[in-house]
Amino acid sequence: MVTNPQIPLIGLYVSKVNPSNRIVVTNVHIVKDDDDEPGDLPFYLVTFVNEGDEDDMSAPSWELDPDEWEQLVDEKLFMRVEQPS
Repeated sequence: MVTNPQIPLIGLYVSKVNPSNRIVVTNVHIVKDDDDEPGDLPFYLVTFVNEGDEDDMSAPSWELDPDEWEQLVDEKLFMRVEQPS
């Protein structure tokens, strides 16, 4: 369970375990609910694809909730890589 979520940013993430494992977060959708109270943890959905598939509409993509995203990041040690503009 996520206790202090950091909402991911769109962009490239590279695994520190296996640097050839590279994904691109293409969308982060923050879900707001009428029942949300101050102090509630944000709920979001992260959509990502393998690097190089960003413009391929037929490529597989994955959508994860905060718990699934944090588990993936912790397991693969994904770090966001700043891209030059």
